[in-house]
Amino acid sequence: FSLEAAGWDEPPFPHRVLRLTPFLYMGLLSFSLMQKRLSRFSLLFPIPVARYLVLAFMNIRTVDEPSWWMTLPLSLLGIAGLCMTCQFLERFDVAKFVAGFGKYSLHIYVMHRIPLTAGLLVLSKIGLLENVPIRIALAGACFVACIAVGATIERTRLAWLFKAPWLRRAKQDS
Repeated sequence: FSLEAAGWDEPPFPHRVLRLTPFLYMGLLSFSLMQKRLSRFSLLFPIPVARYLVLAFMNIRTVDEPSWWMTLPLSLLGIAGLCMTCQFLERFDVAKFVAGFGKYSLHIYVMHRIPLTAGLLVLSKIGLLENVPIRIALAGACFVACIAVGATIERTRLAWLFKAPWLRRAKQDS
């Protein structure tokens, strides 16, 4: 939403990296601070999550020209709510499922464009591009394929492609 509001339809990749690097760095620096500050309030996670969802919906529906002063606090509220939800879920067995999902989401994020673009090209050639159930099935198949390829790559010498060094540091800090 905030990227669309800023008029960033599809800037070239180097421009996106340069523009977003300060924000990614600030997020990395604030990770442990947010983790410590929000852990005391993790039982209250439904409050910021509900507020975020309501305000985001209202913002999208009512505002013609969104600006940073509306999207920044809304984004921070959403991030806080998500962090609190994750800390709450750590207490239960569902945390293992969420951690596994998070691990494989990197595979999906990195590789999904290739099979999805190829699949959409095939659907457009055979005239099924407008068929929503088929497009949903295509997305699901792409996700499964990305997870399978990523899991296979992790058992090879290329496993380093899917390692996040800051995750080991975060576990050691806690």
